[in-house]
Amino acid sequence: MNKSRRALAGFVLYAAILLWASCIFTSHSFSEDAAGGNIKFELSASGLPDKGMWKCTPAVTRIGGHTAVALVPLHGNGPEVFLRNEAGQWVESSQGIEKSLLCGGSAAFGELTRSGCPDLVVADHCSGVSVYLGDCKGNWKQVVKGLAPAASQSSDTPHFLTGAESVAIGDVNEDGCPDLVVGSSDMGGINVYLGDCSGVNWKESPGEGLPSAKHPGPNDEGSLGGWANRLLLVDINKDGHLDIVASYFKGPRVWLGDGKGNWKPSSAGLPEPTIYGIYRSIAVGDVNEDGLLDIAVTNEVNGLEVYLQKPDGSWQATADPFFRMQGGALALDLADLDKDGHLDLVVGGRMSHEPGSAYGLFVLKGDGKGGFKYDEAAGLPATGLSTTWGIKAVDLDGNGFPNIIAATGGVVPGSDLAPHMDKMPEAWRAKAAAAKPPVAEAQLPRMQLWTNKTDQSTKK
Repeated sequence: MNKSRRALAGFVLYAAILLWASCIFTSHSFSEDAAGGNIKFELSASGLPDKGMWKCTPAVTRIGGHTAVALVPLHGNGPEVFLRNEAGQWVESSQGIEKSLLCGGSAAFGELTRSGCPDLVVADHCSGVSVYLGDCKGNWKQVVKGLAPAASQSSDTPHFLTGAESVAIGDVNEDGCPDLVVGSSDMGGINVYLGDCSGVNWKESPGEGLPSAKHPGPNDEGSLGGWANRLLLVDINKDGHLDIVASYFKGPRVWLGDGKGNWKPSSAGLPEPTIYGIYRSIAVGDVNEDGLLDIAVTNEVNGLEVYLQKPDGSWQATADPFFRMQGGALALDLADLDKDGHLDLVVGGRMSHEPGSAYGLFVLKGDGKGGFKYDEAAGLPATGLSTTWGIKAVDLDGNGFPNIIAATGGVVPGSDLAPHMDKMPEAWRAKAAAAKPPVAEAQLPRMQLWTNKTDQSTKK
């Protein structure tokens, strides 16, 4: 099945899921408490794009003493880099970056060449991986374009293996040079490219233990290893070697690295949904403060999920951390937003299955025991966003209080089911016809910076 047919089939199936889920969940009650309102955010996005569809998690670094953010658009010319000046204004700094039509994906900053300057790696859903070397002044030089696994050169399915949805930078074989770990966008699994500190030369690693086109995982032969919506490089078991944590198409997954380029799955206790690809963003942190790193992940149907790491490396789901989120979630990040010593969550999702721009941003205060409470008074929009693709919580002001950068914008979900009505059962057609009018999009920029205005006088 080609991509367009697969996308249409997926959309129809997803619309059906949303209607079915709304029938199930609307009769449930919940007893979730709301947290106090000491966390406050205020919109401050001057200079960032107010239009477009930004299908990425923003990448953030420091360039020449200024904060930089990199963005990847969906159906737009990009990628784009913005620098924040002394006045707090964002100024585009994309000199040398090829402005081609992109399909969304991700970006990552990292020093690839020992030059002391951050470089930029971009994963695009359609065209694969590009590498840009930076000069510490906001100028870029493209040195790699269309990096993809060797299997993409096959005459059988090259198109399906070219795209890249996610990328992370780290020294996985511990030779002193950064490497790239790339999650495919459609087929091809997870691929590793070993660097030589030039930023130009990348050697595809066998990636022993990882799913790929050549070595699909169990029962993955038809998908040639599948895809990963997001992935992270982090030492999840604290053995000194980088590991891969991914929102893989078959659910959240962990592969442990040995520092030599080999990998071992470590996902016991993590879910495998019957519908592939519904897990989107993923974050890692010690949410119950037992010294072990845990996983928070968004589910496009069920919302937010949290999995605690156990001493044996297996995983245990917590109680639903945000039962009120009945419309699914796409984006999240973990950070201590109010400096109380506990990790909090920022989530982009929908409280209901109402059609239209029903996505919002939500703060959940952590209690340090693995539990979270929704802070309704944090000042973030609970609805009115068309899509929340990615969230980055990062301290931009050096005061220890993370701000929130949110990438939004997209085709409004559920606003027009008319073309698919004839494919629905009669009962669903009646429900869709009687649905509420679509939620209107709020008058907010598509790229948003929310400044943390939490009272700092009472924090250490």
